[in-house]
Amino acid sequence: MIKQLLRLITARSGVNVPIITGTCNQCGVCCRNLTLYDGKSLIRDHADFEALCRKRPDYQRFRLSRIDEVEQIAYFHCTQLGEDNRCRDYENRPRICRIYPNPQMFRHGARLPAECSYEIAPESSFDAILTQTIKKRRDK
Repeated sequence: MIKQLLRLITARSGVNVPIITGTCNQCGVCCRNLTLYDGKSLIRDHADFEALCRKRPDYQRFRLSRIDEVEQIAYFHCTQLGEDNRCRDYENRPRICRIYPNPQMFRHGARLPAECSYEIAPESSFDAILTQTIKKRRDK
């Protein structure tokens, strides 16, 4: 519960970039349950995805898996993931794969899968983020 609250506050407050720690355990979940970002926001539906593919043809390797109606986020899977959880087209993988997990994606509501061995920590303490968020709201 506290991690979810911290993630929400960090994503919405615009303070600091989360710190990523850990290494890939090759579980493959990130390739089966992927969120995509168009530079402005997370992809939320098929129309957004088609527009993204027109700008980024290398994203055509992804397929829409489901849309979470509550979170209003579309989830994708990669067609290049092998049975051994390794990329079959590793040398040509898109930038999103090369830099995963990108700290910026968490500012837009993305989350790491539970099976992932990476960890996300805010650059500031929870108290610092909460204090800054409260101050911003009072100043409005």
